[in-house]
Amino acid sequence: MRCLNRLSITVASIALVSSCLAPASGSPATSAPSPQARQLVTQVYDVHDILRWLNPPTTQPADKASEMAHLAHLEQIVADKCGEDIWHEYGGRVTELPSSGQLVVIQTELNQKRIENCLYSLRHSAQARMIKISVDLLSLGDSDLTELPNNIRHQIQQVKSPNVVIAPVSQKEVQALVARAAASERLFGVPRITLFSGENGTLGMNTQVNYIDSLVLSPVTKQYVAHTQFAPSGIHLDVQATVDPTGKVVVHLNSVVTVLDSLQEVPFIAPDGSYPGDVEMPIIEASKVDCKLAAADGSTYLIAGRFPQRNLPTKLDIVPSFKESLNPRQPFVLLVTCRILDFPHTVH
Repeated sequence: MRCLNRLSITVASIALVSSCLAPASGSPATSAPSPQARQLVTQVYDVHDILRWLNPPTTQPADKASEMAHLAHLEQIVADKCGEDIWHEYGGRVTELPSSGQLVVIQTELNQKRIENCLYSLRHSAQARMIKISVDLLSLGDSDLTELPNNIRHQIQQVKSPNVVIAPVSQKEVQALVARAAASERLFGVPRITLFSGENGTLGMNTQVNYIDSLVLSPVTKQYVAHTQFAPSGIHLDVQATVDPTGKVVVHLNSVVTVLDSLQEVPFIAPDGSYPGDVEMPIIEASKVDCKLAAADGSTYLIAGRFPQRNLPTKLDIVPSFKESLNPRQPFVLLVTCRILDFPHTVH
């Protein structure tokens, strides 16, 4: 078997699927930005009306500190709409042209389109309500579950694929679970996303591990060399969020959590019938989660499940020695937090 240095690459993605408020020419979905898509462009936006909306006129003269606070508020709105993690990853920033009510935004072209849609929606919605969705993906052992109440812990220990456990958890329990997972490098940050009420979006995060998928005859050395591919472990999540009449956030989650269980060595037979060596076949387990939550503003729900367990061949290279990989033998846990961002004044 040829020796291969295992590599681990983490890829994150975020995209808006559709919007009930933005123009039809809204942002296209993307999961793997090309080098061109990563290029930064500069665009100027006239937002004097929105700044007045964030800072309604009063009898008191506006001070510089107040103006800067509202500028920071608007910057946070557009950063949330683009996905805060991706916003900072691409180094985008917002500056104000003094006394002009204009913003200068340096960002990717895709995020500029998202900002245009966001500003359009803020101006034309009767009541602009946005929802910030945060998702953490954890891989936990039985000892980590002691942080949870007995009834939830027992359900997780007994759950079998494809069933899942869904339960509200307190912020203290969330902090304890996240601390445990982070200590063992089993905490996977999924990009945050901010949606208008009723809007759809997608989130993704996966860790890719390389493996030898074939052997190729070199025309120079006349020897077979390894050709590699990457196998993913992570999550793809479709989400829709709506604020209902009672003020709760109704979230519909449709996700697939995958894990690279192991690699099986299999013989590679060359076109001439010779046997130059073995290659690797990835064994990937997947678990689907499709559920609907009705969460209070700022609350967190736990969704826990397990991967299918199969009778595997004995000749395996157990790849999840990478600490940053999900463990196929342990429960996976999603911590879903929803926060409502209300903008109480209508812009005309």
